[in-house]
Amino acid sequence: MTTASPIIAALSPARWEGFARGVEDEAALARYLWNIQLCEALYPLLHCLEIGLRNGLHRELSAHFGRDDWFDMEWLEAAQAADVKKARDAISHKRQHTTPDRIVSEVTFGFWCGLFNRHYEHGQILWPTLIKPVFPRLPKAMRSIRDIEKNINQMRRLRNRVFHHEPIWHWRDLRQKHDIGTRLVKGLNPELGEQLDAIDRFPEILKLRPA
Repeated sequence: MTTASPIIAALSPARWEGFARGVEDEAALARYLWNIQLCEALYPLLHCLEIGLRNGLHRELSAHFGRDDWFDMEWLEAAQAADVKKARDAISHKRQHTTPDRIVSEVTFGFWCGLFNRHYEHGQILWPTLIKPVFPRLPKAMRSIRDIEKNINQMRRLRNRVFHHEPIWHWRDLRQKHDIGTRLVKGLNPELGEQLDAIDRFPEILKLRPA
């Protein structure tokens, strides 16, 4: 075990406090290092979910509206339309052509999560019509749009914590969140879920909780 003092010097006091509350520095360091391992171990799940969700939505929305630039249609709410504009600006700044594939890659995960908002149930613009096409193998108990929205947003919050290097070690429901995310991936694409299972180290890392 590395001594804690050099690590403390590299971190802000506020960040260290998130790990040190109620314990000595060596125990806090163990928490800190375990948090890094947890975030690393969640990457395959978060990767598969984000890639699988955005490409599944793009595929089904393109088929639903009969055009692959569906994001240019007027049914998008203001928040999602603004996300598309930001993506266009970023692509233009890189001096690239604005293609549907580039828009799909450039918009944030929050954009895709926002498509599950209840606004897109009005007149069945998207939901519930597209639930089965987008999630062909999702368990029936998880298939209501409200449950999907809740679960997708749980995963968005977890993703943002992980990708912004924030503490997650103290979340007591990490196993449940992992299970929800895994079921979402398998609901989107069972074969992608099988590949995730083959490389997923999260369950074994979770067992390494420091004393």
